[in-house]
Amino acid sequence: MLNFNFAHLFLKVFALFIVASVVYSQPAFRAKERIAEFKKIKLLEVLDLDEKTSEKFLAKYNSAEKAIRDKQDKLDEAILDLEYLVRKNSSKDEISKQTQKVLELQKELANTMFEQQKELKSVLNEEQFARYVIFENRFRERLQKAIIDRAKGRGWQNPEDSPGPERQQRKPPRKDDFEDDNPR
Repeated sequence: MLNFNFAHLFLKVFALFIVASVVYSQPAFRAKERIAEFKKIKLLEVLDLDEKTSEKFLAKYNSAEKAIRDKQDKLDEAILDLEYLVRKNSSKDEISKQTQKVLELQKELANTMFEQQKELKSVLNEEQFARYVIFENRFRERLQKAIIDRAKGRGWQNPEDSPGPERQQRKPPRKDDFEDDNPR
């Protein structure tokens, strides 16, 4: 009877472990999707578009992001192949060919990103496009900061809402900025 209860308990704990791992793995699995959606929401907030412009913008933005994602996936795969060739000490010719392929894919990715910007510029006015360019260049940095802040319990903060180094006006340094408090 003791063996039966132990086996029964073991099965329950094992089933609970499996269910918990499946439940907790789903958010990590969908992290890229959620970040992409979050990015779109924040971008639309920053751009402050009317409904018609917003529809045009999102149509172009979504197709451009898909093209960029596809190019990035090909580049990632080529880099993995190059890494494999280096690890297995392949011939210089094989490594050279794969390196050239990586460089070409990097160039294609950069061109695709440039084309995306041209497409989106056709939908936005100058100020909105400037906001878009700034947003795109700062999003990853702010996302990393938000993740750290969330871990500390502060959540996402707009730099406009909180004073930080990126929002402080640049001032010329003063002489006393360089002086020590403790004279030698």
